[in-house]
Amino acid sequence: MHPRVLPYHTPQSVCAGVSGMPAREMSDAEIELHIQSLGRLMVKAMAEENRQEALHWRQAETLAISQRSPVQQARQAKTVKKITVESGFPWIFS
Repeated sequence: MHPRVLPYHTPQSVCAGVSGMPAREMSDAEIELHIQSLGRLMVKAMAEENRQEALHWRQAETLAISQRSPVQQARQAKTVKKITVESGFPWIFS
């Protein structure tokens, strides 16, 4: 595995670029869980009609996604392709 360092995020820290908490190394599995949790926080903020907070969580999620290892990126691309083909949209990859 290729560990990366990601800061812990709060809506306020994403735009400021400073979380106030120390960064630590995260495994591939932890990165995926982190991305999922950020997505849930974004959806929650949207459900509460808090657009600003939802945008902050989306930025944090985008940052976390960018920190995926090459192995994770390849796995994600393969999964997306498989789901797309199984859903009847193989022309996307033609």
